[in-house]
Amino acid sequence: MLDRVGARRCGAVAALVTAVFVACVGVLHSPWLLAACWTAAGAAASMLTVALQHLTVLAVPENRGGAVSAVSAFRFSGSAVAPLAWLPLYYVHPTAAFVAAASSLLVAVVALLALRPTAPSAG
Repeated sequence: MLDRVGARRCGAVAALVTAVFVACVGVLHSPWLLAACWTAAGAAASMLTVALQHLTVLAVPENRGGAVSAVSAFRFSGSAVAPLAWLPLYYVHPTAAFVAAASSLLVAVVALLALRPTAPSAG
């Protein structure tokens, strides 16, 4: 998909799809639907990671390993801080916490679409 539509568009779609399924997790009550949405959110988030890593190596071709390492460090830090950000809201209103977390992915959609294409495969 990344090669067909480009990394920017692919990443934006992946972020949007992830946001939709994360929001769904907050409103569903069926364990089977919850599992299906969580799985779909994970798959879309993986595609977002691939798109971001692809854009990273295009942006810094002379130090691809270092660039991907830096992006991975930011992802790790975000994952570590997320519980501190979302658990207080989850305690007050679980659905709002999932919807708010999902909404934060819209920043990625806007940022990815705002990027200038740097190469034909950048999208």
